Amino acid sequence: MFGRTLEWDPIWRRLDFTARAGAPSNAIRLMLYKNDATGVPVVPKEEVGYADFVPLNLHTGGKPDSVSLRIAVFNNATPNPGSVADILAWRRPSDVSCGQCASFSASAGPVTIGNRTIHLDVPFQIPVDGDGQYAATSSGGGLNFNHTATLPGPSSTAATANLGFRFGSDSIIATSGPLHPNSGRLIGQLNVTVNGTPFATVTRAANGGGTTASRPGGQAIGGTDLRVLEGVFAVPADIAYYIEWPMFVVFYCGC
Repeated sequence: MFGRTLEWDPIWRRLDFTARAGAPSNAIRLMLYKNDATGVPVVPKEEVGYADFVPLNLHTGGKPDSVSLRIAVFNNATPNPGSVADILAWRRPSDVSCGQCASFSASAGPVTIGNRTIHLDVPFQIPVDGDGQYAATSSGGGLNFNHTATLPGPSSTAATANLGFRFGSDSIIATSGPLHPNSGRLIGQLNVTVNGTPFATVTRAANGGGTTASRPGGQAIGGTDLRVLEGVFAVPADIAYYIEWPMFVVFYCGC
């Protein structure tokens, strides 16, 4: 299928290979669209960019083969289209200490806010028939954070997504309960501490509902504090749902 393009069919509501030109001869191109609240492209379709999937597999002879996949993501931002992310995932068959292991790394940017470049380094641990786990570190744009999560295995639908963010002598720690997919995003609760002191419980509602937050005493949080807490929830949950979870499923299950 190299040199072919996957596009969304709004009639059958699925991705299909088409005769569209432009895909590299060594890759499969996936068109990206603006989504509605259910997580599928809006009608009529609105393209926002594309991703090129480039297999980089190597046959190593006597040793286990090297399986890797590069994903280069581009947007259609005006006036000049630009690169959004360059992602590389690879299996580590020689590491037998964790059953099945893999690594994922990405350089995303420059993004539109502040022209920052963010780097991710994510080693996976994938037990047979169990939930996947990873502990990610990120740096770039003068910021550093770590991100740990579990991804649902064959008998589970729940994920977790935690975030640690430190700057100088200050810190923000966000720890989630079970998170479940709903209306194109993960929903559930996230507990936030600031400099080691409980600060808020953040809740994403089901069916595309909004995000609410309350202080340890039960007082509702609104305004700027709520918007910041929405972002604190979105960073670990959306990285898990939109990047790590699809990579986990596609790369290791072939689903």
